[in-house]
Amino acid sequence: MYSVVIKDEYKKSAKDVMGELKEYRIGTRPFFYPMHKQPVFNKMQLFLNENLPVSENLYKKGFYIPSGVALTEKQIIEVSEAMHKVFS
Repeated sequence: MYSVVIKDEYKKSAKDVMGELKEYRIGTRPFFYPMHKQPVFNKMQLFLNENLPVSENLYKKGFYIPSGVALTEKQIIEVSEAMHKVFS
């Protein structure tokens, strides 16, 4: 997967963009949920009251799109065209 981080001035979240790409049949994955926000670590009393804005912003604005040697040229073009449509 290839990572994409949406600029802060672009008002849509990664979740919004991922939903739009899904309409074009483009599979995506969100960035990992920040560790300091995960309930399992809160139960363990880790990261209590931590404020990590960079991690939180990356989660809100970042996602993965398909990539790799198994993609055909046609698939790469489809992903690229869908990205252009969503961000235009």
